[in-house]
Amino acid sequence: MRTKFYIHIGVHKTGTKSIQHTLSENRRELLRHGINSLSGDPNHGPVLMSLLSDAPHRDSRNIRRHVDTPEKAAAYNASAQYAVVKSLRRNRSPKFVISGEGLSPRKPQEIERLKQMLAPYAGDYRIIVYDRDPYEYANSASLQRLKNGGVLDVPDKKFPLPKYRRNLSRWINAFGRENVDIRIFDPK
Repeated sequence: MRTKFYIHIGVHKTGTKSIQHTLSENRRELLRHGINSLSGDPNHGPVLMSLLSDAPHRDSRNIRRHVDTPEKAAAYNASAQYAVVKSLRRNRSPKFVISGEGLSPRKPQEIERLKQMLAPYAGDYRIIVYDRDPYEYANSASLQRLKNGGVLDVPDKKFPLPKYRRNLSRWINAFGRENVDIRIFDPK
């Protein structure tokens, strides 16, 4: 079955976790309406970023999981690839949602790998991204850094700024502007 993929490339600080948990908590109801998604963690980003990466053993999330050598990363990715492909093969829904926080800044070759992974099952694509006012984004990211024990005056820590133009142009180049839905995030 050819499926329309809705790929939510979650920019940090734009309600991504809320979207993912809503999708996950309502998975059965969505399936009844012909909308499927990857099972497992509501955030599909970490698994996909590992699968798409040139050096998955250097990814901070993999390192925290002790997937910190090329051999461990290869084994992890083989298992993850099997689970993702199994989910795609079993899909019978006309719509399929993938939501990954942190997918927006992927490199062009990583985006192309995602597209190749989905191509055997894809009839169409819709990339969805929420962008936030850069000042509000930087403010929210800085506050999050403080909550996590960080400090703002560390010289080697860059001030968090979104790189919307660079990141979105990569997705537009891969999928076409007509398939990229850019929305403005507003917590209200």
